[in-house]
Amino acid sequence: MKALLKKTPAPGAAFEATDDLRIKPDEVLIKVHRASICGSDLPIYGWNSWAPERFKTPSTFGHEFCGTIAEVGASARDFKKGDFVSVESHIFCGLCYQCQNGQRHVCREMKIIGVDGPGGFGEYAAVPARCA
Repeated sequence: MKALLKKTPAPGAAFEATDDLRIKPDEVLIKVHRASICGSDLPIYGWNSWAPERFKTPSTFGHEFCGTIAEVGASARDFKKGDFVSVESHIFCGLCYQCQNGQRHVCREMKIIGVDGPGGFGEYAAVPARCA
């Protein structure tokens, strides 16, 4: 598979071959059809003072993307191969006070696909099924 990789903690990125992704039981593998550049992708690409605090190299960035499901993890529900999805990039814990009270967008344990872990600037992306 090919992906836009941020290989080193420095400005720039390269579109190149990477290892194929393996999904966890609660994940889906998405064949990415479209991805867009968000304002938070720019500091990762340019490697400004914010980026080293959140983004760990080497990895793929990008958190605004959509595509079709290519593979469904063993415990992932409600999806089948070929379903079209738009990814919710915020991975919430579901357990904290905010999550329990309908405020998942401010979860204290929030992780962001493409920032805190591999993202969607590639041919495929693995995401938790609850984010698809």
